Amino acid sequence: MKRLHYCLFALLACLCASGLARAKAKKHESKATALVELFLKTPVDQLPADEVDEFMAVDAQKLPERLRGPCEAKKAQLRALRKVYELENGGGPRSGAPAPKGCSAPLEGGEALVQYLGKAGFALITRQEKDWLAANTHCTQKQMMCEFSLTVVQRKAKDKRKPKTWYLLHAKDPLYMLVGMKRQGQVPQGSGSFGESSFPTCR
Repeated sequence: MKRLHYCLFALLACLCASGLARAKAKKHESKATALVELFLKTPVDQLPADEVDEFMAVDAQKLPERLRGPCEAKKAQLRALRKVYELENGGGPRSGAPAPKGCSAPLEGGEALVQYLGKAGFALITRQEKDWLAANTHCTQKQMMCEFSLTVVQRKAKDKRKPKTWYLLHAKDPLYMLVGMKRQGQVPQGSGSFGESSFPTCR
């Protein structure tokens, strides 16, 4: 009888612990969802600075599906604006600081994610334009992703759908300005700093 009581007590303890863990996880997910919704509806210059790191740490894939794409796009926007600021004021990988972990990882998605990125200030460039930038700036794709705003979206093959890759740059990125000049036939010559009409270079 004592053994039966012990087993029942152990089972109840496990069930309670499991229930508490689920409740805690659900509360954490609800908090993350609320934070993401706040960031999505708030202009960048009005975002709560003390919650930016927490927002950037949110795993978008654990959010409700309706928030995943917009969350990824918002995070990409904040990363891009930070890089633009660092390019203009010093700091970041180009000043010798370590590159953020995972900065060269592509985003997994499709047309919907590309559209969300467009609303966040990004513009599409072609693979040929990306290669042109690499050839003239001596920046690898990884450097353009970690030191600039190059964002790569990859769609994996599924059923009859073929894989596809998109390349985007934020509109405020000096690299995108170079692409714009090239498209207008105003290709800068040589290399130099970002404030000049010439190619930036990577180390």
